[in-house]
Amino acid sequence: MFNLVKSFDRRGEWDLTFKEAKIVEKIDDSNDIVHLVIKTSPTACRDFCLLRSIRHTPSLNQYVISNHSIDHPAARKIVDGSKTDKDEISRGQLLASGFVIKKKVRVTSASEVTYIAQTASNTLGLVLADLVGQSNIIRMSFMKLRTVLEEKK
Repeated sequence: MFNLVKSFDRRGEWDLTFKEAKIVEKIDDSNDIVHLVIKTSPTACRDFCLLRSIRHTPSLNQYVISNHSIDHPAARKIVDGSKTDKDEISRGQLLASGFVIKKKVRVTSASEVTYIAQTASNTLGLVLADLVGQSNIIRMSFMKLRTVLEEKK
C-alpha cells in the first residue's frame, strides 16, 4: 500500500486527478522537492511545488507522507501544458497535508489510509466540491486505489 501511494510512476493508476509529477531535488532518503501537476477539469491543470517528507514508525506500524508548498527554482509553473516563469500565474498552495498509512495489526493484508488536505485560500476549490457533495473525485480516487490493490493480490 505504502509503495503504491508514494510512487509517482504508479499514482496515475488510482488518483483520478493526477497528471504528472517529478522529483526536482532529492534532499536525502526521506525528503525531496516535488513538482506535481493535477487535473482540475478535463481541460485545466494546477501545479504545486512541494516539500515531501516520508517517515516510517515501525512501533506504530505507520507511514506518513507529508507535503507542504514551497518555492523552488527548478519547479517552473505549468499553465495549459506549457511551462512558464510568469509571476501572475496562480500556483496551488498546500499547507501541511498528506497521507497516514497504518497497517492493521490483526489483519496482515489490511491498512487504514487517512488523507489530510489543508489548502490555502487559492486552492480551496480543489477539495471544497467534494466536501459539500458536489463532486466525489477524492472518494472515487480512493475507491480506485482499493481496486488496484485488490487486483495485485
